[in-house]
Amino acid sequence: MGDTFIFDAGHGRNTVSGMDWLDQIHLSTALTGGRTDPVDIVQTYLRSVDGDAVLWFANGDKIIFDSGVAETDLINAIFTF
Repeated sequence: MGDTFIFDAGHGRNTVSGMDWLDQIHLSTALTGGRTDPVDIVQTYLRSVDGDAVLWFANGDKIIFDSGVAETDLINAIFTF
């Protein structure tokens, strides 16, 4: 079983290191602007910063993935609540 990371609006800046294919990223719809489709979320919020994948949300919250995470890996790992 992988790790589960849960993020809500107002979490600030967080870094996820060593993401594994079994890991799950749970994002609140308050954070995603109501978006629930992982493809839409990644296409809207994903940025590359210094070689790291970053989900950078409208309110300034961001999640940095510092282990070379590919776009498809994020799409497969994202769930919303």
